[in-house]
Amino acid sequence: MKAKNIIVAIDFSESSEALLHLAISLARSNAAKLHIAYVKEPFGLYDGDCKAEDIPPFADLESLKKALAEVLPGDADVSHEQWLLTGDPAQSILRLAKQLRADLIVLGTHGRTGLRRLLMGSVAEAIIRHAHCPVAIVKQPVPEEAVTT
Repeated sequence: MKAKNIIVAIDFSESSEALLHLAISLARSNAAKLHIAYVKEPFGLYDGDCKAEDIPPFADLESLKKALAEVLPGDADVSHEQWLLTGDPAQSILRLAKQLRADLIVLGTHGRTGLRRLLMGSVAEAIIRHAHCPVAIVKQPVPEEAVTT
């Protein structure tokens, strides 16, 4: 696959770093432009599984813009652009992908299963179902304290 435009959806979590590194590598190897996207959800759109610490603590829009501007590939050979989107995450990413004629979307998943996924829906699943281009899903690791023997 030869990509010209790669979108990586970040959420400022620790797992976003790993996701970003993968997207940077893909952009570098394809000489593609990397589009780093963050979706600001209106208050109330966070699902029932979301903890307060999962919501980025930005006091205002300017703080959010500044934080996003600081997310850089760290490689001068990787052309990039940051996007601050608002609204439903899946719809916002899909709109951007269509607008940019993206060749690939890279995003993480919280790995919800069962009834919660059925009731809440899944951003990753919605993007996979409706994207016009390939989607790379990176499963977020399970915290060690959540693993039982």
